[in-house]
Amino acid sequence: MRYRQPESPSTEGGAVMHLTQFLKRFPNMNGKLTLATPQGGALDASPNPVAGYVAPTLTESTWPPGASVVLVEAPGAVGKTAAAVAIADALNWPIVFAEKAQVGSYSLSGLIQDAMGFGNPFIADVSAGRAGVVVDSLDEAHFRAGTENFLAFIDNVTKVSGADSESTDRAPSIILMSRSDTAELVRLAFMDAHVPLAEVRLDFFDLNGARNFIKAYMAQRFTETGRTEYNMPLASPGPFERLRDSRMKQVASVLLRRTDTDLARAWNEVRDFLGYTPVLVALAESLAVKNPAAERAALTAEGQSNLLREIIEHISHREQRKFSEHMRPKLHALLPPQVDAEIAASSMYLPEEQCARLMAFVSGEELAMPLPAALPDAVRSTYEEAVRTFLPDHPFVKGRRFASVVFGDFITAAACRTLEVRASLAGQPEDGIQSVGPFFARFLSDGNLDDEDAEIRESLVEHVVESWTQEADLVRTRDSEVLLSLVDGGGALTCRREAKAGHNEASELSFSISDVSGAIHIKRPLKRTTIVTDQGVIVGEPNKHTLLGPQVTVLANELIIEAETMRVDNERGRSPGVALASDAMTANYLQKVEAGPKDLHVFSADAPPRLRPWSRVLQGGGTWIPFQRYMDLRTILTAFRPSTKGSLSVLAAKLDGKIVKSNAHRSKILDELIESGVVSRSSSWYYLDLTSMGELGFGLQDLKTGEPGEAVLQFLNRCTVSTRAD
Repeated sequence: MRYRQPESPSTEGGAVMHLTQFLKRFPNMNGKLTLATPQGGALDASPNPVAGYVAPTLTESTWPPGASVVLVEAPGAVGKTAAAVAIADALNWPIVFAEKAQVGSYSLSGLIQDAMGFGNPFIADVSAGRAGVVVDSLDEAHFRAGTENFLAFIDNVTKVSGADSESTDRAPSIILMSRSDTAELVRLAFMDAHVPLAEVRLDFFDLNGARNFIKAYMAQRFTETGRTEYNMPLASPGPFERLRDSRMKQVASVLLRRTDTDLARAWNEVRDFLGYTPVLVALAESLAVKNPAAERAALTAEGQSNLLREIIEHISHREQRKFSEHMRPKLHALLPPQVDAEIAASSMYLPEEQCARLMAFVSGEELAMPLPAALPDAVRSTYEEAVRTFLPDHPFVKGRRFASVVFGDFITAAACRTLEVRASLAGQPEDGIQSVGPFFARFLSDGNLDDEDAEIRESLVEHVVESWTQEADLVRTRDSEVLLSLVDGGGALTCRREAKAGHNEASELSFSISDVSGAIHIKRPLKRTTIVTDQGVIVGEPNKHTLLGPQVTVLANELIIEAETMRVDNERGRSPGVALASDAMTANYLQKVEAGPKDLHVFSADAPPRLRPWSRVLQGGGTWIPFQRYMDLRTILTAFRPSTKGSLSVLAAKLDGKIVKSNAHRSKILDELIESGVVSRSSSWYYLDLTSMGELGFGLQDLKTGEPGEAVLQFLNRCTVSTRAD
C-alpha cells in the first residue's frame, strides 16, 4: 500500500480547524482494506458517509509531539458517529463500532486480526504510523463492559497505536470518538501510563455549517419522500432562506432573552443550541412548507414552543434508546438464575426518569426513591453505576447547570407538573427554582385537556408571571396582561394577550391554583398584572429594590411592602401606572419611592408614610361592587375572538365549561349580557354584538384599563342585584 505523508500539527493549542485540515494530519491509505472474516458489524473496512454530509469544525485542545492517539470528544447527539464515518471514509481507514465489539474480553488487536487474518501487515502499519483506524462509541462500550474491562481495552489501544515508539514526528494512527465523561477516563488512563494523547473537541456547527446542514437534510428527505416541501431550498431559495434565518433569529432571541439579535455576531452565544444536530433536524422539519414566502416571518410563541418541545422530546427519546439498548443485555446477563424477571429496554431511562435525575443532578440532591421502580434489586447497583457515568454527559446539562434556558424551562416545568417526577424527588421542585425563561409557562401548561386548566401550586405563580412577561417582551407586544384571583381559599391565573394585525397572535394560558397560603409573596418585578385577593400580598424583599408597573393593580385585604426602595414604571403615561388598594397596608422597610405624582394611586384608610403623597380617597355613596365582579366581566367578554363570519364569537363549550363553569357570579353576568342583547347563542357558538354593548355605555377597550368606568359599574350593579334577589 502507498500512504500520503501527513502534515505536522500546529503547536498552538485551541486552534479551530475544518475537517479537511484535521484530515491532513493523518496517513491516508491508498484504497480500502478487505476483510477476511466479517465481524458482525463491529468493524467496517468500507464505511459510507451520509450523502451531503456537512462537516463540523473541530477545536484542538492539546497535541503533544509523538502522540499516536487522538481523542475526539463531544456531547451526545452532536454527530460523533457521522463524523467518525466521514473521517474513516476520507482516509480509507477501517472503523470499529465499539458498542458492537466485546470490549475488554476482546482487544482491539484481536478484533483486527480476526477480521483481516494474522498475516495481514495492517497492525504493523498502524503501529508505525503508516495506517490508522477510527474507534467510535467508546462511551457506549464503557457502559456495556464496565470500567475495568474498558481500561483493559484502552491499554490494548495504546499498544496497537505504537505509543512505545521513540519517534516524536510520527503521525497519529488511532482516532477515538467519545462523550465527555468517558473521554475523561481515557485521558486519565493515558496520563497514568505516561503516554502522550492528542485531544480535539468536536464543535457544534458554525452558522454557515448550520445553514448547510438544514439544506442537506432537506435534500436527503426530498430524495427519500419525494415531497415538494423538502425541495424548497432549491425551488425557492430566496424565500426559504429568509424564512430559515428569521426562525433561527427568533430562537436565538429566546436563548439570549433579547428582542433583536444579529445571528452572525451572536452565534457563539447560541451555538451549543442552534448548532446542535437534533435542534437543526427539528428546525428543518418546521421549514418544510410548500410556500415559504407565504409563511409568517417568525414562529408564533405557541408554534415555537411546540418546535422546541419536539426537539427536546426527540433528544430525550434518543438518550433513552442509546442507554437502554446497550444496558439491557448486560443486565439480563447479571440476573441470578432464581430471579424470574424481564428487563424491558422500553422501561429504562424513560424521559420521566431523565427529568427526575436531571433535576436532582442540577440541585445536588438525592432521589427520594430508586428509578426505575420495577428494576430487580439484583442489577440495581450496576444500573446506577451506568447512569452515574451517562447522566453528566446528558445534552441538557453542562456541568451542574442546564445547558440552555430552553432545556431548563422544559425540565423544570415537567418536574413541577408531572406527579411521577415529583414523587421521585426528595424536595418540591418549585422550591429550588432560581430563574425561569420565556417558555416555562407554556411548558407548564402542557398535557392538559382543552377544557381543563393546568393546576399549579401558589409558589409557582410568580414564576409563571415572570415567564409570560418574558414571552410578551420577545414577541414585542404590550397588549399582554395577567389576571390573578385568590378568593375563598382557591385561585385562578390567566395570562393573555390580544391579537394585533400583522404583528403577533392572540394567546391565552389558564391555571387553577392550589395550596393557597393566605399571603402570596411577589419578589420579582411585576408589570401588566392585576391581583385580586381576599387574603394578603407581600411585595419585594428586605434590603432590596422592587419594580412595579406599568399597568399593575393590587387589591388585597392586607398589603405588605417589604422592599427598601420601590420604582413605578408608567411607560404609556397612563394614570395610574400602579394602583394599590388595601384596608391594611404596611411598608416598614420602605425608604424611597420613585414615582411621578400621577403614576401611583394608593387606596388605604391609613397609608404608610412613604406612600401618603400618592394616597387617594374613594368616593362615597352608591353600591359597593367587588372588584372580582369586574374581573369576571372582563374574563367573559375578552374570550370572544374574530370569526370567519365577521363577528366576535366563542365556542359555547369553552365559555360555559371553561370560563363560567359553576361560578354563580359569572353565570349571572352572562345571563344579564344575553338579556341585554349583548350576547346571543346560535347552535354551538356564542356571538358578541358590539352595538348592543355600546348602548350600555361601554366597549371592550373600557375593560382593559384596570379601572371600571361608571357604565361598567352600573351594569355590574344590575348583575349583583339579580344575584341577591335569587
